[in-house]
Amino acid sequence: NAELYGRHTDAPIGMVFPEGYVPGSTPPSYNWETGDWVYNGSEMARHPSQLYESVLEGWLPLILLSVLIWRFGALKRPGLVAGLFLLIYATGRTIVENFRMPDSFVDGLPQWITMGQLLSIPMWIGGAWLVWNALKKKPSAQN
Repeated sequence: NAELYGRHTDAPIGMVFPEGYVPGSTPPSYNWETGDWVYNGSEMARHPSQLYESVLEGWLPLILLSVLIWRFGALKRPGLVAGLFLLIYATGRTIVENFRMPDSFVDGLPQWITMGQLLSIPMWIGGAWLVWNALKKKPSAQN
């Protein structure tokens, strides 16, 4: 998701991305006097939303689900791991969306929700159903 840059920030964790066109900034223009391309707005520090995403949507689910599988036998309840993954992933995605620039190609959504957050709603519903269904049944003898 390299196209989904973070919002501008003054925080110490802010990163300046390499020269290039950053969506949400002014498109590059050519300076005829110097013969250089001018990238307006891309030199501003932004939240490293790609790093946030890798932690909250990648490493965190991997670590939590691995512990639940190996330490607590989560695979004995069919659907539990899949449901928890959907819940963790959707929550991480919703959090990360707060640090990203809004999708420029999406029109018609209210200002208080992004497309990523909207797409997380079915994941929460499906994940909650899978977890509920897995916990109401007795654990299987497998694994």
